[in-house]
Amino acid sequence: MHCDKSFNNRVKERAHVRMVHAVPCFSCCCAFTAACRSKIRKHARVHSDWKFNCAHCTTRLSSKDALAEHLKHHLDTKVYPCISCGKQFSSALACQIHFKGKHGDGYPCKNCGTRFDAPIQRCRHMKKCSLQVNALAGRNCR
Repeated sequence: MHCDKSFNNRVKERAHVRMVHAVPCFSCCCAFTAACRSKIRKHARVHSDWKFNCAHCTTRLSSKDALAEHLKHHLDTKVYPCISCGKQFSSALACQIHFKGKHGDGYPCKNCGTRFDAPIQRCRHMKKCSLQVNALAGRNCR
């Protein structure tokens, strides 16, 4: 059982498990991952909308605001302080990830419950952990 959601149809239940609880098996050139190929195809559309190029690296973004936010990483502008410890961050998202990982519940693995400070750490772990879980159950990742 993956979650508390119930279904009156096994097909819908399997589709839900595959789309919501499956470990990503498909990836894009930008590190986006998904459990099914159709999600990758849909995501790929964003790449054609990237019109703003960073002068400091190869990153391409879809808006001036996104480019301005991205440039803060290169300029080391840290204007988002953690409300708990005061550490400064260059983006609100980085500050939120830090807060949840260091001062909150963290990012738990859905298979074994191990907690991590950052979602990327959990993602790396879950790829290994899910292969072990699938191997024990006699299943392979598609």
